[in-house]
Amino acid sequence: MVFTFRIPDWAEEKYNSSQRSRQRVRDGKFTGSNAGQIAIHGAFGDRRVVTWDGYAREEHFNRSSLAGRAPYTMEFEFPMEPKRMIAHPQVVANLGRIAIQRGPLVYCFEQVDNEVPIAQIKLAREPAFKEEFRKDLLGGVMVIKCKNADGRELTAIPYYAWDHREPGAMAVWVRQEGLSKKQPPQTKDALYVMLTPDMLRPDDELEDEAEAEVTASHCFGRDSLEAVIDGQEPKNSGDHDIPRMTFWDHRGTKEWIEWDFGKAKKVSQSSVYWFDDTGRGQCRVPKSWTLSYKDGNAWKPLKTVDAPKKDAYDTVKFDSVETTALRIDIQLQEGASGGVLEWKCE
Repeated sequence: MVFTFRIPDWAEEKYNSSQRSRQRVRDGKFTGSNAGQIAIHGAFGDRRVVTWDGYAREEHFNRSSLAGRAPYTMEFEFPMEPKRMIAHPQVVANLGRIAIQRGPLVYCFEQVDNEVPIAQIKLAREPAFKEEFRKDLLGGVMVIKCKNADGRELTAIPYYAWDHREPGAMAVWVRQEGLSKKQPPQTKDALYVMLTPDMLRPDDELEDEAEAEVTASHCFGRDSLEAVIDGQEPKNSGDHDIPRMTFWDHRGTKEWIEWDFGKAKKVSQSSVYWFDDTGRGQCRVPKSWTLSYKDGNAWKPLKTVDAPKKDAYDTVKFDSVETTALRIDIQLQEGASGGVLEWKCE
């Protein structure tokens, strides 16, 4: 008699290293070379375990061994160590980013747990994952501690448990040191795959990749600052099919958004596609906005627009300047919020 148990997708790479692999188990632990991958607890002592085509197979049972033993139990234990996942390269918004998965659970970063601003998180090449069960947090959850690229500690919680404390930013996909946006790792046809060390590039290969960064006075937790420069063209100002950045739920306030190029470049034109979901939500094109460029540590104004455009790029032209960053100071309409779908410069 053969019992088979389906190995979950999130665990399969641990057990299916070969088409058929056999391990002996004694007292719930492996005695073979791959010890620790899986444990089977039961009432039958020493057994053979075979993994085949995504199934764990228990072949020890026969009619005589089962006689007089029912009911019986069998327990499988799967490893739950944190793993970094990368998305398919066609998911442009996630290029150069990873998500953390522990067993079947996806994790996220909330601002309430982290000193590093969520939009600036960048995992260290070796994040040094540590698991910590917090009985006092959200009814009891396993949190994951890891390292930011600058050495500061980060805390991630299960995605299902977010948004139950202080309001603030949240992110599932965060940047990863050594992971290039320009040359993403091959992921074949999978929607996402586990990040392995060989997918990270040496620092000297990334020196010439200027890493642009967008920051803002505020960004709604379910939006993305990266959406501002992800290259996805809007169909109109109310396009909900592409990522966006909004200042919701700030209304009628003065806000700002900055684009740091990562290195100096010459620019003479800037175009902004404003988000406006009239008839569906409460975001509108702003009342006015001013474009400035960074000169040393100071911001110098270039152009002010008093009648922003809807359903089209709002473009300003100016004498060429060399700068490392641009900034937009925005006055939202009274009683309304606003946002950006795309920002370009030439």
